[in-house]
Amino acid sequence: MKHIVLSSSVELSRETLVFVWSFNKHHQKTRNDYQIHILSYDLPDGILDRLRRMDPKIIIFDLTQYATEYNWSSSTSNKVLTCFNGRIKYASTLDGIVMISDVDYFWVSNTDVLFDLASLGYVVGPNAGFGFDTTLMDNPWRLNHKCKAEFECRALPIPDGYEDRLKGKRIKFLAFPYILDVNKYRIVLTETERLFYYHRFKALKSKNSLDFIKIHWMMNNMITAYVPVEKIYPVPPHQLGGIRNNMVLFDTGIFDDDGILVARDYSPVYMVHGRFFGGVQKCYNSFLEHVYNRKLEDIKKACKGSVLLLENEYAKLLKEAMDGSRYMEM
Repeated sequence: MKHIVLSSSVELSRETLVFVWSFNKHHQKTRNDYQIHILSYDLPDGILDRLRRMDPKIIIFDLTQYATEYNWSSSTSNKVLTCFNGRIKYASTLDGIVMISDVDYFWVSNTDVLFDLASLGYVVGPNAGFGFDTTLMDNPWRLNHKCKAEFECRALPIPDGYEDRLKGKRIKFLAFPYILDVNKYRIVLTETERLFYYHRFKALKSKNSLDFIKIHWMMNNMITAYVPVEKIYPVPPHQLGGIRNNMVLFDTGIFDDDGILVARDYSPVYMVHGRFFGGVQKCYNSFLEHVYNRKLEDIKKACKGSVLLLENEYAKLLKEAMDGSRYMEM
């Protein structure tokens, strides 16, 4: 059995419905090979009932018990942190191939091939667009996006006790959704969950704000520590994830090829981050004009086409999911 784990809350009720609906839509022949686990923090009963009608096999887990176990308050930030870390903790208790995903994704094609890669021992995930050498972990480092704007970052330190495992390695930075064989790489999840819990309280003690990117940082540290580099498989972000708006950029944006959504290089597109439209304005600023050496108006037109296409796809899936009609015979 292959598993898909996601966490959700009342604010993401619609996204949860679209996630499940779009998965079923694009996996009709292999749907019985998968088990979806929804970790609910406070999803309304009406949404849970609709999900169960949509897919009777869904497993609903009450995520608030993790918040109690962590002794975290019910504040908004702790709610988000419980949803973040709870997925990792829950996934570590499963067996077999597991995808750990954000809930605000939707499927546009079949992803069986990515799970097949994971069954061969690969850890699969969208390429975040950069990597860095662990020899620079304690020094300032720069992400150069070949544009006027330069993003300065300071690398987070290597976790205690991992100097030998990480020293001299280059981290291929992945992001959600991660797909891996838990039987083979369970320690990646257990150590990620442990370190995130520890550093969360360490950050509060020092009164520093906690950057949510830390969950990605810790996950990637543990992948680098325990997974052979040749078994880390980064999927281009315009195919999976849409990190930094790759799905709407001038050269990698999505278009409709006779009813199938593909990238401009005709590579397949698997999943789209449902909140991609929240950062669309980033596609319209002047640094893109510098990157592509084209008029900004031309870039806006190209971006707008991909944006509208993905917005329409999401709206269509949402309407189908909200209609509540029986989708398919399983």
